[in-house]
Amino acid sequence: MRYLLIAIFLLALADTSRADEWTDGDTSRQLAFSGLTVIDCIQSRDIVKHPDKYYEAWNPVLPRHPTMGQLNTVCAISLVFNPIVAYLLPTDLRHIWQYAWIVGETGAVYHNAVIVGMKVPL
Repeated sequence: MRYLLIAIFLLALADTSRADEWTDGDTSRQLAFSGLTVIDCIQSRDIVKHPDKYYEAWNPVLPRHPTMGQLNTVCAISLVFNPIVAYLLPTDLRHIWQYAWIVGETGAVYHNAVIVGMKVPL
């Protein structure tokens, strides 16, 4: 809850007049992020369901053995606030923001699938 309040506070301070026009490329990157986040969240649900087998290692916001409620909250906040922040950023920072999150989510999905051995839901 504390992170949600911080995010809302920071968004309220955002200068939306600096935001540049949204492009098809921005939409594509945001869809890539959202798809990877959904896959990561589905994989993470398996982590929550099997605490004896797995633990949360990558997400600094979640505890080592998160509850389903904690996981759902983090996933929902990510999927809602990431595109809002991206929209508010000027183009150059928006691209950095989007690519950084895409790389991070790709790393999490890869780690879960290849290193841990979880299946990638398709």
